Amino acid sequence: FSVIAWRLLLLRTVSRDTPSAPAEAVATTRQLRLLRSLKRLDHPRVRGVDLPEHATAHEVLLAVAKLGGHLKQNGPPGWQVLGRGHDSLLLLEVGWIARGEM
Repeated sequence: FSVIAWRLLLLRTVSRDTPSAPAEAVATTRQLRLLRSLKRLDHPRVRGVDLPEHATAHEVLLAVAKLGGHLKQNGPPGWQVLGRGHDSLLLLEVGWIARGEM
């Protein structure tokens, strides 16, 4: 779990300290492609996840938080929401990889 905790801490710290940092500073290329592809899906778990082509670290944080069930009107996302969102992202990534193996 320490690797996941480190990734979440990196995501939150970079998005707070330098919100305009490039998305590549906090997520892998595959994860960014996956997050961008979610805007085409009409499913309650991913509805509203819309990562622009030239996203910032803050936009990645909001996309991951949205996967965890975050509502913008509730203020900045907390650890539980980010953890759930990151867990969903990792599971979606496994599915993305498996799809490529078919």
